[in-house]
Amino acid sequence: MRIKAVELALPERSVANDDVADRIRFHSSDIFTGSLEDLGRVVLRLLERSGAKTRFWSDQGSKPIDFIAQAANRAISRSQVAKSDIELVVFVGVDRGFYEPANAYFVADCLGLRSAQCFDIVDACNGWSRALQVCDALFESGQYRNALLVNGEFPMFERGPVNPKLFKIGSLQQLEHRFPAFTLGEGATATVVAAETDNNWEYSSLSSPSHADLCTVTCYEGARFSRDSPRLDLDGAGHFVSFGADMIAEGSEYAVKVLRSLSASLESISAVFPHAVSQPAVEAAALRAGASQLLYATFPKVGNLISASVPAGIALALNEGRIKSGDIAAGWVGSAGMVFSAYTFTV
Repeated sequence: MRIKAVELALPERSVANDDVADRIRFHSSDIFTGSLEDLGRVVLRLLERSGAKTRFWSDQGSKPIDFIAQAANRAISRSQVAKSDIELVVFVGVDRGFYEPANAYFVADCLGLRSAQCFDIVDACNGWSRALQVCDALFESGQYRNALLVNGEFPMFERGPVNPKLFKIGSLQQLEHRFPAFTLGEGATATVVAAETDNNWEYSSLSSPSHADLCTVTCYEGARFSRDSPRLDLDGAGHFVSFGADMIAEGSEYAVKVLRSLSASLESISAVFPHAVSQPAVEAAALRAGASQLLYATFPKVGNLISASVPAGIALALNEGRIKSGDIAAGWVGSAGMVFSAYTFTV
């Protein structure tokens, strides 16, 4: 399997840490039990400690499908794969418009891919990575030769999983499960992959299902489908709950282990593209894995882009000349579930 093209479409509005703190103070003015200035200082300190600096949010009138189409059309053009030759469309994002049918059908319709097969892959922030694994297996089976992977992570819309409810802080204790929401960015990516002979593709994965309740967005009455847990539905159905500090504490060993499990030597890899919820945490894990010099960080620039983190990093690195076509690179993801993946591929 070969990645033929990766494109990223970001909203124009850059949001700094101060903007996030101001929004929290504004929405919390009627309910916070302490000093709003102290609340803002705590949030800023946590954001700075996480390594977050800026992220991009779309205007309320914007539609994710427009960003998805923008990224997809650019990726198809750059890949030099004709639209008529794209046989498979896979939607890999967490943010979505439909439970039924697959979101991929609406993307294919928007792009004019009238006969493409379509399905979604849901695996939290690991969705894009898991889709690569699935597409590689489908290519090996001979069923398909070209596929388009797309996501549109736009969780900051009004009355969505974050905004405005999670900005309404009543006590500092709520930051334990809400803080990761304040690092989220928005964006869409599109990736064209093809069934070309490539011995550099390798995928390794580890999972820890006992920690599934550390990061969730439940459906209506979603907790009926799990064992009882005090961490579920803390802010109601449809709202993002993430115990970020616990995820880092529980997941750091898995993250190091899965990156070390790759058979490719670090000397052969041009860059490692992580999904990060904390820049210091991913840097510490990379140091332990011996990959610090290869890390290409997007978290400080664009925030946590959820399933779009790794492809966004690839797109930015290609545009900057940090990597070039033909290089071997690696993706590295720790995700809700919990699942950890590491994989090498040719750009």
